[in-house]
Amino acid sequence: EVRMMLKWVRRGVGVAAAVAAVKLSFPDTWARGRAWYHYQLGKREAASWRGELKREVFLGLHGRVMELGAGVGVNFGLMPDDLEQYTAVEPDPFSAEYISKSAEEHHVPAGILDIRRCTAEEALARTESDSLDCVVCTYMLCSVADPKRVVAEIHRVLKPGGRFFFVEHVAHKKGSAWRSLQDAVQSVRDALELECRMNAETDQVVVQMPWETTYAEVWPRQPIPADVQERIDRQQERETRKQLRAFEQKQASATKAAQAIVDSVVQANDDEEKAAAEQEDEEEEQEDEISGQDVLDRQKSGFAPTIFGVAIKAVPAETREDHSFINMVTS
Repeated sequence: EVRMMLKWVRRGVGVAAAVAAVKLSFPDTWARGRAWYHYQLGKREAASWRGELKREVFLGLHGRVMELGAGVGVNFGLMPDDLEQYTAVEPDPFSAEYISKSAEEHHVPAGILDIRRCTAEEALARTESDSLDCVVCTYMLCSVADPKRVVAEIHRVLKPGGRFFFVEHVAHKKGSAWRSLQDAVQSVRDALELECRMNAETDQVVVQMPWETTYAEVWPRQPIPADVQERIDRQQERETRKQLRAFEQKQASATKAAQAIVDSVVQANDDEEKAAAEQEDEEEEQEDEISGQDVLDRQKSGFAPTIFGVAIKAVPAETREDHSFINMVTS
């Protein structure tokens, strides 16, 4: 077994050395070949697990959309047909050459497509605040120098109620065996100057932003731990009890006009019971408090887990319609 392991290590070192030699000696050839490879791979993506995942994430995509790191346009085949505007941002000139070709293959109307050959940071800096309905990132945040700044800029350019759709590589929890392996492999990738950082803590950057709602899962999908599921169930039960108490209070108020004296006594009892019940719920909530990051960390498995989901920008209170969002991370 040791000899077999050393054999694979030698092979890996040999391949890494060959890749480094080609990349350093022929950078344009390397970049052009990589773009061609991603284009060929993208043709089969719609039928793969990546296509299935992105198709699920992109539900609700609408209006004016900006995709950061559009690559060779592999996501065009997964987009809805009724978008108002689609801005594809891609800094690599060799990849950007394939965007128009991919758009034509997937029948994207030329009138809505705007291709920008620049970095995500440059594209966002040139975009007005509160001007986009949706922003899309797939495997892009792991390659930017300051993902927190990019996500903050995404939040700025989205309209109130706008949506950020993301599919990203993420790191395992610090101190875990998988994280140590990721860090070791990433050191080799850094030496080869490969852009994607598979140990980037992108999930923390996304979840900790001040979104109105964040829905996120980890792929491959893992069952929620039993103790966490129990706490979620108890939260739902408490919410049901609160709704029932609110309904009962409305009934008591309706009866109050006809039976003022009787209702005053009933109301006093109800208030006392309600206060006691709310105190009990508050104590339970403190015990059962669930961190969205904790749920994501505990669902991660495999070498390179992927976080995916949707984050929604808050609507100002003065313009908010009669609806509410659930501000928690759960699958």
